[in-house]
Amino acid sequence: MVSVKSFLVVAALASITSYSYADDATVPPSADNSNATLANASAGGSYNLADHLSGTADIVSNYVWRGVSQTDNAPAVQTGATYSFDSGFYAGLWGSSVNFKNDSGATTELDYVVGFKHKLTEDFNVSVFGTHYNYPRTSGLDYNEYTLQGSYKILTATFAYSHDEFSSGHSGEYYNLAADYPVPGQCIFNVPGVAVGASVGRFELPTEAGFSYNDYKLYVSKELTKNFKLIVNFTDTNGENRTYPADKAHLFADLSASF
Repeated sequence: MVSVKSFLVVAALASITSYSYADDATVPPSADNSNATLANASAGGSYNLADHLSGTADIVSNYVWRGVSQTDNAPAVQTGATYSFDSGFYAGLWGSSVNFKNDSGATTELDYVVGFKHKLTEDFNVSVFGTHYNYPRTSGLDYNEYTLQGSYKILTATFAYSHDEFSSGHSGEYYNLAADYPVPGQCIFNVPGVAVGASVGRFELPTEAGFSYNDYKLYVSKELTKNFKLIVNFTDTNGENRTYPADKAHLFADLSASF
């Protein structure tokens, strides 16, 4: 257990140091527009809302976050939008249906995100952002989390910290190392738009918020059109979260649209 955590910490620090940035702590995809809009502004181009505002809409057969189902292993509908400023700052809102199978009464999750992303070189990116997790019409569930993320080529290392994990009044930490690889078409019978990925994470939780555990993820994605993508995911944990069947192995699909 210590060795997994140590490996993720070292990987995260190494990825971030090399610059001088997710189901599951990731920069909203539309935040990637910040560098393009900055270039357009520098060139004296006119303002175009489409260069700043983008979003996603998803239908998933299971909403799995950090290896644990947030919908009692049932489908979910999700959508989000992000506005990116020329400076690199961005703000976003993302929402999903949830079902925690308890007496909390939560049926909806809303994530408010504010952050800053900067592309240091062609291959190095760094991002820092804060997320407010909100569960409307509930009491005592909302909390904040702060994330530092660095990416180099196909690798992304993430460190997230909350001083009030799951509104428990105690701090928690999450470490994740992920790889995303676009598969060349000539490697798979000239089929374009295919990518594969994998990640390993460690969630350090206070006893008041649950049990610490490891999570793992594999996925294959296929672009169907310019704006639609199908993703097949496999996730699992080491079982130490003790929330079975929410933390069991999951195989689920995600039909995603971007705009």
